[in-house]
Amino acid sequence: MKRTAETSRLLGVNGRLVVLSIALLASAMSPDRAAAAYPKILRINLNPYPGAATDLARYDHVAYSYRAALMLRQAVRAANPSSVDFAWISAQSVSSTDTYGLIKAIRDSANAYNWWVYKSDGSHTLSWCANGVDNEWVLDMTDNCPRSRRGERFRDWFARTLVDSLVTGRQFHGLILDQCHSTIYWLREFQCNPARVPLDLNRDGIGDADTTVTRQWALGIYDFLKQLRERVGPDYPVLCNGAVNLVYDNAGKRLTDFLNGVMLECFLMMPPLRTDFHNNLFNINRGYFPEQAAVQPLAGQRWMIIGDSGPCLQLTGEALERQKRLTLGGCLLGDGFYTRPPWDGNEWQPEYDLCLGEPLSDADSLAGGSQGVWVREFTNGFVAVNPNPAPVFVPGRGTFVPALDAVFVQDPLDRVTDLATSVVYPNVAQVRFTVTGDASGCSVPSTYRLRAEDPAGNTREWTGVVTMPAGALQYANATFLTAGTAYRFTITTEKPNMSPSVASDTLRVTTSGGAGDTQPPAIVQDLAVSVASPRSLTLRWTAPMDPPTGGAAAVYETRRWLDGGSWATGTVLAGFPQPVSPGTQQSYTARGLTEATRYHFQMKTRDYSNNWSAPSPEVIGWTRSSSEAAGAMLEPILPNPFSRATRMQLTLREAVPVDVSVFATDGRLVKVLLRETRGAGVISLTWDGTDGGGRAVSNGVYLCRLSTPGIGITRKMVLLRNR
Repeated sequence: MKRTAETSRLLGVNGRLVVLSIALLASAMSPDRAAAAYPKILRINLNPYPGAATDLARYDHVAYSYRAALMLRQAVRAANPSSVDFAWISAQSVSSTDTYGLIKAIRDSANAYNWWVYKSDGSHTLSWCANGVDNEWVLDMTDNCPRSRRGERFRDWFARTLVDSLVTGRQFHGLILDQCHSTIYWLREFQCNPARVPLDLNRDGIGDADTTVTRQWALGIYDFLKQLRERVGPDYPVLCNGAVNLVYDNAGKRLTDFLNGVMLECFLMMPPLRTDFHNNLFNINRGYFPEQAAVQPLAGQRWMIIGDSGPCLQLTGEALERQKRLTLGGCLLGDGFYTRPPWDGNEWQPEYDLCLGEPLSDADSLAGGSQGVWVREFTNGFVAVNPNPAPVFVPGRGTFVPALDAVFVQDPLDRVTDLATSVVYPNVAQVRFTVTGDASGCSVPSTYRLRAEDPAGNTREWTGVVTMPAGALQYANATFLTAGTAYRFTITTEKPNMSPSVASDTLRVTTSGGAGDTQPPAIVQDLAVSVASPRSLTLRWTAPMDPPTGGAAAVYETRRWLDGGSWATGTVLAGFPQPVSPGTQQSYTARGLTEATRYHFQMKTRDYSNNWSAPSPEVIGWTRSSSEAAGAMLEPILPNPFSRATRMQLTLREAVPVDVSVFATDGRLVKVLLRETRGAGVISLTWDGTDGGGRAVSNGVYLCRLSTPGIGITRKMVLLRNR
């Protein structure tokens, strides 16, 4: 192992542990970065939510449910063209209520040909249930399954349909098959079957023995995966999320013969020892794809997706954080992709921003046996995991405490070598430096720390966010200085889970005499509402310049109010970001708003000398109605009022019949603007104030109504022609 002395220094040979602080970065990770550096992250999204596309664009790999893919995938690919996406779909059950495309087709075909698995009392077998609702009905993978008019059993039809719907044309980069088990006998004891009614695969009204269920199911699911692999070819990734007995021989066959990998949804709940990190890690490294498998068509293309057990065990607080770190540590030690369980909301983990490089060796249990501390060296750092309840001393390495269980350490950032003066005034000094990376070439600092010392030895520090890429110039402001005073400046750069850079050489700066800065920052001229949802509005603007330094201002103050209000009566928006380098695009989401409501916004900017800018131009945004968020959106009509023509823009999330018509306030139809089936996307329409016969209508209030199946949205518009 490399750098033993360095590792000992960081961990401490006297039982002291250096735990580096954590902060959040918003930079996106690409597959190129993921291929060259650990950790490897995959995000699962089953249910769209406001802002999901922006969140998911951070990840290098994303798995979507069919519903989520319809609503999000194009937007994520637009924001992150390198995103690798997987289709997440159940292999042996289907929602009893979902109405989206492929899911509905599966359920309709199963109803038509009776492709269900029943219990001995004639009721459906459930693989999932919640709140008293029959959520997932199990589909029949066995030879007992009836055939369709084409002579296909469910497994034959499903293999063909998956390829036609999700694979052909590389619509998705891969498949993750949920509910993919080599036996289903355990559903007899499942929470959705409280009466413990046995399964009845041959439909004779008599419950089948567990051994019979296991044998018949293993043969069926094996044949399904075999057919699917033959259709997609050897290079297309297919993974399963199911019971760990995917690796066992059932009826002489092994399901992993046809899989690129498996997902372990709850890593530390793996049987037989449940929370035993050591045995689970051995299983990951040695047990899932043994070399002696009967068929090896997928050599070198093995995936392992590992989810933490925190939500599975309903943990919160420190216990949940412990599970996250243990699981991520297991992924780094065992070459797995890390994910949060799919029902969990989006949550960007600070450790995702690690850039450890390539592993230099397999994981090593330094202390050996059941009390081992696992350590793995990477080109840019190391990972250490102590899963034991007590500290463990490792000769030559120091003592590893179990407080956080997993320690992720990355090599230091490179030192700044060109700190220089940009602009100096009586109470402000602006310096510049070239943003440094690290030896790996994949990390940039997230913050800088500028330090100044005056002739009396008094010191002050300023910290800021690094907004520029490696190799570009970054500016930093030192404020509230004393006029006519000589200062000695140094700077360091930092990133979570990394040692800070060594301090730069000293830069000597003397502030000028005379009066201080009296010029306010520039006015923000392009404040705009860019994204709307029923309960939130997202603002975007360009960061202004602060003369005379030409750098960033200090603080924004932004207010909102309803119709009839003003800046003086408006509510100050909390949690607003600080100004960044001039010309940089910034955004903020105002949450907790009322749906279908018009809000007014303005912002001012203050510099470090307490000079305030004038307010920005006022902007207006409408929150959407809940029906719009469900499947269709109608933007506010502009201009409104209008004299010649007005425009409306609508967005469809899927292909549906759509009607956009103009009505008088008494309900009379004035004109049909659109009445046809349209695909997902944005549609722009114009109304020129005429009726269906091309005749000009009188001035007054009119209603524009968007109608799609299950959704109706109405907007008022006012026609005011010049007399």
